Amino acid sequence: MNIEPDEDELLNGSPDPSWEYYLLWHRIKSIQAQIEKGLMAISEAQTVNYEIEFEVMNLLIPPFNELKQIITELHPEPYPNRPA
Repeated sequence: MNIEPDEDELLNGSPDPSWEYYLLWHRIKSIQAQIEKGLMAISEAQTVNYEIEFEVMNLLIPPFNELKQIITELHPEPYPNRPA
């Protein structure tokens, strides 16, 4: 498995569109961006603020659901012999 950064990604900030995981990469990057928005919202807070918590919750629910969808698409059936 090659984990070295792709040359296109280093030059353009995005992998080669012909890469088989190109669309999945973009979906996961979108999830990452939404999570980072949630982190930014709480990092700017000085004290506990329920409005911020509500905002963070609303920021995180869509990427959470998208990530669950991706996982289901990648492997819709439970893994055989998977430890409990």
